[in-house]
Amino acid sequence: ELIGALFMMPVFCHDFRLRGIWMAIFHSVSAFCNAGVDLLGDSSFAMYADDVLINTVTAFLIIAGGIGFMVWRELVAFIKKAAKKETGIRQGLRKLSLHTKLVLLMTISLLLGGTLFFFIVEYNNPNTLGSMGFFQKLMASFFQSVTTRTAGFFTVSHDQLREVSRLFSCFLMYIGGSPVGTAGGVKTVTVAVVLLSCGSILAGHEDTECFRR
Repeated sequence: ELIGALFMMPVFCHDFRLRGIWMAIFHSVSAFCNAGVDLLGDSSFAMYADDVLINTVTAFLIIAGGIGFMVWRELVAFIKKAAKKETGIRQGLRKLSLHTKLVLLMTISLLLGGTLFFFIVEYNNPNTLGSMGFFQKLMASFFQSVTTRTAGFFTVSHDQLREVSRLFSCFLMYIGGSPVGTAGGVKTVTVAVVLLSCGSILAGHEDTECFRR
């Protein structure tokens, strides 16, 4: 949260002067905690839709809080061992717990899938992404995919989204984040187990398996 606030301060201080220090701290904490509470009014982060720094830092904080502290503990241990060359990258990834693998797989899938969905569906919507450049559309789509997972900020107006985008947003909000994290929702691992169980039943398997477990 402190690191996020320090990255946000130059932008907020430029726009709000000394009050920008408080704005940066508040929004960093709010993002990491997946609270989605902002001090910018009804437009939320819409004024920063083209700001790479604010979009990137806010999205990272939301994801960091949402994937859960158990996952971060394993990832930090993996990075330390890889940096010291005590283990290879492939070998280290294989040793990650099933929980961490499922969290990372579901999180990456939902983020990429959500980004692609919003990018395609809202591409020509004049009230959301239509007037933006290609990179800004991609960035806004990614931010929308991230923030719907219980965070609550937005850079494009929710009430201007197409009907199918609103429905898809509800789907992402329903899933939410991962266990032992700061996000709400039905947890990524729970959804993964349900999908894997359905797949196993349809395939006629006696047990539900994932990553050879």
